[in-house]
Amino acid sequence: MAFIYFAEGPNSELLPVNLFQNMNPFDGEELPSGEYCIEYDYDKTAEELDSLRLNSDQTAVVNRFPGKTLEEQRVLLFEEAKASRKKLLRTDKVNRIKALISDVIEPVEWRAERARDLDYLEGENVTTRQKKVAVYRKAARDANNAHEALLNSLTTVEEVIAFDPDWTKEFFANNPIDF
Repeated sequence: MAFIYFAEGPNSELLPVNLFQNMNPFDGEELPSGEYCIEYDYDKTAEELDSLRLNSDQTAVVNRFPGKTLEEQRVLLFEEAKASRKKLLRTDKVNRIKALISDVIEPVEWRAERARDLDYLEGENVTTRQKKVAVYRKAARDANNAHEALLNSLTTVEEVIAFDPDWTKEFFANNPIDF
């Protein structure tokens, strides 16, 4: 017999963290919420530790891949890890893309105020400069969204790794500030 220690992972799922042979190191202790140490007949020649999860009431260990061989479990776990890594990399790059929008729009905030003042001085219904500022902001948001869509269209980890989240160089080259 073995005792498997489970704790909450980054997405609040309960994951096997450690395996203890023949004894429960937490015997008699009350574990904090989200931590469990469950006795289980673990056979490392038939199951990968990462294939194991707790049942819905956290009282028993179950294999997520019942009927799969050890090698099949390893392949499934490898594919899960690849997908998880791609998701993390993509999320990081999406956050970087989104952060760049403020780097593009914030420096023209004072120009927006100046545009309102100058348009007002030319007449109450004049909005020529304000429209230029609005067009620039919209172009920045559109470029940001297009770059994020391009990232989301990538299918492999290698493509996501190679993707440059900085869309601003091309944007500045194509959108000079003339207001």
